[in-house]
Amino acid sequence: RYIIMHATLMHDWPNAKQYEGGGEIAYMSLGLRYGNNGPFAPETDESIAPSPLIASEQLFISYMLSHGGYGFVIKNESRDINPDFIRLLRQRADKFAALGLDINKIQSRINI
Repeated sequence: RYIIMHATLMHDWPNAKQYEGGGEIAYMSLGLRYGNNGPFAPETDESIAPSPLIASEQLFISYMLSHGGYGFVIKNESRDINPDFIRLLRQRADKFAALGLDINKIQSRINI
């Protein structure tokens, strides 16, 4: 028996797309907003930006998390996935495609 976990945006974004948004300090400060005008203040309000130290940490962390190594089930780069599982996925590729899932994009690991 095998389980495929479908990662939600909350899981996938930090590990794949974070730098696209998290690399922009004023626009998307990884859920943190500073200043006196609350979390919905416009980007023109410079008080929302973190201090230079926190901003540099944010850029480092978002870069590190989004530039990790990935492995894919079908490619089986480490040769640690049961070949029967890969065969079953290939046999049912059209059924996964009908659900909008390309079996070639199913990740087996994320190395950060």
